[in-house]
Amino acid sequence: MNRVLQIFIKALIILVGGLALVALFWLIYLRLTILLESTINQENPQDLPQDVLRNISTLVACLLALFLLTTKLHEILKSIILLAGVAVFMIALILYLNTNMWLAVTLVVLISGVIIWIIYRRGKPWIYYFALGISVILALIYAWPR
Repeated sequence: MNRVLQIFIKALIILVGGLALVALFWLIYLRLTILLESTINQENPQDLPQDVLRNISTLVACLLALFLLTTKLHEILKSIILLAGVAVFMIALILYLNTNMWLAVTLVVLISGVIIWIIYRRGKPWIYYFALGISVILALIYAWPR
């Protein structure tokens, strides 16, 4: 197979798989929100603290992603997990700091720099850089205030 075609197929698999995993994380968060609103806060579902719920579910998703990244999974699966974990974390970070966007963007850049440094130090292939770039773009598009 042509080398360019192999690169394109890997990038497409990472993109589609990462977006699907981010959507799965979002659907789990949505289902958890609906469940808690219908059971705990039946009187007034608006009293459910969404920031706390979003941050806790993001923490769980990131810890799961970090655990899976330490396993012996295939590199493409690890990049998909990296894409979803970083995207979910950065979306929650930007939403949490939505009144202070310069701080949110600064933290996104700093965190991305640290992740790039870790990827470089561990000698990981280009697919990890690609996954990180897509996750940052996805987080900024999703969470940027309109």
